[in-house]
Amino acid sequence: MTNEKVKRMLDACYQAKRIRELLPPLPQGVMPSYIQYMDTIQKLEKQGIQVKVSDVSDALSLPRPGVTRTVKDMETKGYVKKFASAE
Repeated sequence: MTNEKVKRMLDACYQAKRIRELLPPLPQGVMPSYIQYMDTIQKLEKQGIQVKVSDVSDALSLPRPGVTRTVKDMETKGYVKKFASAE
């Protein structure tokens, strides 16, 4: 890796850190992953997809057991509602 690439990468990391510091704190009990999951769910729904855990897992390239666990936590806290599949 060239010095220029290292410098650009470090600059990007610094900018990302600064942006995170400007964001308001998340409400108590809300994990950053919840925001990412809800954003993904919304994008998939806008495409007309009836979103399943596997869709979220595939979209985020995350293992299904972890996504299932996070979605279950989100449902317990009232952020999402799961429905039985009609298939």
